[in-house]
Formats: sequence, structure tokens, C-alpha cells
Amino acid sequence: QAFLTFTQQVIALRRQLYSESETYRMIGSSVTDPGWLDELPAGGPVVIVAEGLLMYLTPSEVTALLHRLLDRFDTGELLADLLSKWGTRLSKVAASGIIKWGTRDGSEITRWDPRLRLIENSPVIAGFDKISLPRQRMLYRLAYAIPANRNYDRLFRFAF
Repeated sequence: QAFLTFTQQVIALRRQLYSESETYRMIGSSVTDPGWLDELPAGGPVVIVAEGLLMYLTPSEVTALLHRLLDRFDTGELLADLLSKWGTRLSKVAASGIIKWGTRDGSEITRWDPRLRLIENSPVIAGFDKISLPRQRMLYRLAYAIPANRNYDRLFRFAF
């Protein structure tokens, strides 16, 4: 109940800043609640952006969500950032286990719903060479040089 109230407050604030349209909807619901998808048109094609989301759900919640999304839409892409397995380990130490799972290569997603196929993935910090500020670019270059750091958070693109 507390989560739903918070979500509804966030949506109320967003509505003050952004307008809804035929292609942009704001729904005050948890993604784990199956009912929210009923508010969206079915079919496709669609782009699903799961930014900063899937790592906070349990594997069974992710699986159920993927099944509902792919059952609802005919064709499209899923874009998601996923943490490495270090994410769950660090979360247990620093954040009371808020990160529920991690991945080495994104293969869990295609196992959880075989209709998805991985198209590409890259480190979140891969574009460091485009940073215009020299000091910040150097910091990201150093971070990118360390494999564990470079691969901690990756962007994945799946098609269905």
C-alpha cells in the first residue's frame, strides 16, 4: 500500500511536468501488478525500456513480467540495463540486498522467455570518449580500463 501511494504521488508530479498523448501514458502501478498492461493498446511494434528496473525484481517477477509483455505485444525490442553478479553481492553488503539478481551476459533473459533474442550489449560507460570535459573523460577512461568496473552495468538490447 505504501508503494502504491508513493507511485501515485510520483505520477501526479509527472503529470504536472509532462503531457500524456496517444503514444505516451503514465500509469501509477507496480510493474509486478498484471493489471497495468490492460491500460495499454495491444499489438505492436513496441519499444520497451526497462531502465533501472529489472535488477530490483526477483527472477520469478522478471519472468512473469516478460511473459506478460511479450504476450501483449506482437513484435518489438526490449532495452534494459542489467548489473553484473557483483551487483547482488555488493547490495547484500551495502544496501540490504535490494539488488535481486545479476548477470554475466544477459542469457538469463533469453532463458526466462525464449521469444527474446539478444541483439547487442555494451558497457554503460562505453561512450566515455565523447565526454567533452577532460577530467571527467579521464576518470571514465580509467574506470573503463578495469574489466570488473567496465562490466558492472551493461546495456542490453533484445528483439522479439
